[in-house]
Amino acid sequence: MEKVLQDNAYYAHPENLLMAMTCDSTPTIRALAWKRIKKARSSKKGVRGDFNLPAINMGAAVYYDMIDWVTCDVTEPRLTRRLEDREIEKRISTFAYGTNSTGHYPCHTQGVERLVKLVTEASSSVFGAKARDLYVKAKLQSRQQMPSLGTKKGYNTASQS
Repeated sequence: MEKVLQDNAYYAHPENLLMAMTCDSTPTIRALAWKRIKKARSSKKGVRGDFNLPAINMGAAVYYDMIDWVTCDVTEPRLTRRLEDREIEKRISTFAYGTNSTGHYPCHTQGVERLVKLVTEASSSVFGAKARDLYVKAKLQSRQQMPSLGTKKGYNTASQS
């Protein structure tokens, strides 16, 4: 079971853990997260390249100890990059929650799932990023122009006109 958990350790990536820590119920954990974000921002590592899976500590008692923060390549989460340094300092001193600072980004809506399916379909149909984008745009434009035929009644009406 440990091998399966390690192979699927995307949830334990430092950026994901930092975002979870900014919303922790313990103020000191929230402040620690903001300090680590500030440190990652000031490091020379910059924007992350590869999404490398960290080694998971299976004996961890709390989620923020699942990885070794010293040996991991810690980069700033994308959702906090728009914040200014003084805003991060304010969150460290006031133990502020992360949800108020990063905004609301829905990621599990039906619309998002539809677009994931469409991009997957485009990737298997055409080659290259530009061709994929054109495919997606053309498909979305076509959907707007064509009527939706969700029932037999709609099909019969559309075929008679």
